[in-house]
Amino acid sequence: MATMKIRQEAEARSIAEQAAEWLLVLEEGKPEDHEAFTDWLRKSPLHVGAFLRASAIDSLGAEMDRDKQIPVDLGPFTEAAEVGGAPVSRESMASGRGFGLRAWGLAASVVALAVAALLSFLHLASNSTRIYAAAVGEQRVIELDDGSTMFLEPASSVELRFVKKERWLRVATGGAMFKVAHDPSRPFRVHAGDALVQAVGTQFSVNRIRGEAVISVVEGVVQVSRERSIAERLMPFAPLHAVPVRLSAGQETRVARDGEVSLPKSATSDPVTSWRAKRLTFINETLYAIAGEFNRYNRTPQIRVADAAAGELRFAAAFDANDPVSLVQVLAGHPKLKVERNESEIVIRSR
Repeated sequence: MATMKIRQEAEARSIAEQAAEWLLVLEEGKPEDHEAFTDWLRKSPLHVGAFLRASAIDSLGAEMDRDKQIPVDLGPFTEAAEVGGAPVSRESMASGRGFGLRAWGLAASVVALAVAALLSFLHLASNSTRIYAAAVGEQRVIELDDGSTMFLEPASSVELRFVKKERWLRVATGGAMFKVAHDPSRPFRVHAGDALVQAVGTQFSVNRIRGEAVISVVEGVVQVSRERSIAERLMPFAPLHAVPVRLSAGQETRVARDGEVSLPKSATSDPVTSWRAKRLTFINETLYAIAGEFNRYNRTPQIRVADAAAGELRFAAAFDANDPVSLVQVLAGHPKLKVERNESEIVIRSR
């Protein structure tokens, strides 16, 4: 019995992961993908159910206009279904055993509804999502519809979708600082890689650095946790996650590539002062990350780290973001590094 349960859970997890992958594939809207997607749905009603749950969990269904909602009845595809007068288990439905024409007809109807619902979801998403970006060396101040303010850093982009129950943002590249208008009925949630930051009325910054996220709080309190994947949110038996970390003014945390949230510590710098003065402050940061930050502020010269032996070295220093040559001065004479410069770039390599 235990072995069967493990097998069922593994199968359900696999289907949930496939459903999550289809969500990402279909966002690109390629016509050839729709036929393959429909074929996948037809293979099992479990696929249909998993995809519909994925669509709903992706937070689009909750804000659909009532006139545009499409009712979907999964009645025959529950724990046990009556197909042709005989009960059919979830396992037999997944394999197709005991599936008559009547059942496949019902499945085809649900498939059609699922595709229609998906197209409606994507249409609403495209209409409600905004993308803000800043070029290399550019800083932007953006007043948001809810009264909040976003301070966008150079070479950064943020996706934004404000709906009735949530203010949803995603830092796609670079970093941003947010001064959040107080609205307890609509949480302000910022996603950045594996990090999820939630605030109500506060001011904080989120920076993406080589796959990680650094969150610093200026005022108020924010809650930082690991971002769960769509597949994890689909699974009723997903593993428990660590307790979210709460940050107060003057504190920061880092969310690693694997989603681990570090304990709060004193912030290395004031995000407001750093943003206004274009100041870069690093504490035990890799040369890879330092070079990347300079490159967001300067078109030329760009800094290129030639190898991992150099890139993984760590430093603590503060710089004027518009003065990449100052990094050369700090590294001059370093026994493990060699610095070369031409008109367009600064190349740093290990000796």
